[in-house]
Amino acid sequence: MSMYEYAIAKNVLTRLLSREDFLSILSSRNIENAIKTIADKPIGARLYQVIRSKTYSITDLELEIDQFNLERLSIFKQTCRKDKIYTIDSIEKLFDLINIAYIVLNLINGGKPSIIYPVGNAANIDLSGVSSLEEFKNILGKNLGKLLELVIMDGFRDYNLLFSAINKLRDHLLLPMRMRRVYGFIRDSNLVKTCLLMKEEPVKLPHLLTMSLEDFTNLCRSKDPDQLMRMLREINPLYKGFSELLSEIYNVSKNMGIIDFAILLYASYISEDLIYSYEEVIARAYILMITEALMLKTALTNLWFNTNIEYLKNIVNKWWII
Repeated sequence: MSMYEYAIAKNVLTRLLSREDFLSILSSRNIENAIKTIADKPIGARLYQVIRSKTYSITDLELEIDQFNLERLSIFKQTCRKDKIYTIDSIEKLFDLINIAYIVLNLINGGKPSIIYPVGNAANIDLSGVSSLEEFKNILGKNLGKLLELVIMDGFRDYNLLFSAINKLRDHLLLPMRMRRVYGFIRDSNLVKTCLLMKEEPVKLPHLLTMSLEDFTNLCRSKDPDQLMRMLREINPLYKGFSELLSEIYNVSKNMGIIDFAILLYASYISEDLIYSYEEVIARAYILMITEALMLKTALTNLWFNTNIEYLKNIVNKWWII
């Protein structure tokens, strides 16, 4: 790592919540005390303004974290060299595609549109007035409109549309090898999670970046969490670590939403070696900011309801690398 890359990394890392910060949050008696312990960090200072109002809810805190993070990520991208942000763009595009796919799924099935990951351009869209696919199309800009076309072009009306769309992305081909590993993990683990929600195997099996098609198919057929973790352990070293994290996170919850948290936390964990070029360093910083926001939401929510505190302390101690 050159001095330039080191300066970028240090500037980001010193502003993020450390392992000790998260442990202080989880050891606090209440939300107010927890936020006061991190008031010296940007995200803590922002939340401190919220708790000064005596009528806030945990939802208010979660929304403020998401808004802060979207603003922070946008500012960070603007400060990065334009010829090097393709690593960030590739991650953002992947999250945008996943979010758009789930928005479309909700709309065509009569549900309320919502996103999976509060990150990327799709997360900045106001969906409050959207009740149909046509209305959704009309509010998208050029780039998101292209991703929507990838999602709907094959005419699927179920989870197959995500598999079909992701198969058409080729951004990973331009990424450095170490970055491709992290990107591939986020991509493939999201496909596994989606497959677990399906009653049948995908019509179009995906191109995989971090596992074999045989391994993926076997994982798709696994509907039991214990069996899933056992199978993940046996795929390769990358997924052995993820299986270990997932088994610990399942102590907090076994709903599908907790897998999104596990995916991002493990992505930040394996991004530790993205330090050898400017492109890698800024991509790692971007992933860490996304994960920090989700970690903080998870910690504060569980503190609010006084649940899973010791489990989360163990997870922070072992898996949060700052």
